[in-house]
Amino acid sequence: MLTAVIDESSPQRPDGTVVYVLAAVILDTDECATISTELQALFPRRRPFHWEADKGPVVRDRMVDFIIDKQLRLYVAGATVTAPKRQNQTREALLQRRLLFATSELEVHRLCIETRSTAEVNQDLRSIRNWYREHRLRCPALGFADKSDPLTWLADAASGIWADALLGRDRHLLRLIAAGCMAHASTELP
Repeated sequence: MLTAVIDESSPQRPDGTVVYVLAAVILDTDECATISTELQALFPRRRPFHWEADKGPVVRDRMVDFIIDKQLRLYVAGATVTAPKRQNQTREALLQRRLLFATSELEVHRLCIETRSTAEVNQDLRSIRNWYREHRLRCPALGFADKSDPLTWLADAASGIWADALLGRDRHLLRLIAAGCMAHASTELP
């Protein structure tokens, strides 16, 4: 059985728009607890890992090495330039048009989404349930986890790496592609 852990990245561009990226890391459900423990040991600190905040090359290299070593599959649902106020609509579109297709094709049994506000969590629940109902598919188990859950760090890294690559400031994407860890990616950038 597979679990997809989902998170986004939305770095701002000089013109005030954001590059909104939605990504998932696909994990064998039986390995989630072990991977979580290993990540906590790899990043032993109080503050959770966050790609945007952890700009140092040592910390980022350590995360990318971990992803490659574990041969994790990263799915980038897409990237779209949008106004900061339109991020929720962009998220819903990327979920419904791309990410849920990928996770359903993989027969993911559990979606674990990084928690946002109550209204945003409810929007995600509605979007996901409606999509599965429309496509007459069984909805996977849905769960939410906050940033303290190490599994969310992986999805945060996946979306952050893709966003950095689109903004011309990445040095990790080619390594992940060469290692066979980047399973899917699509982009809608002007």
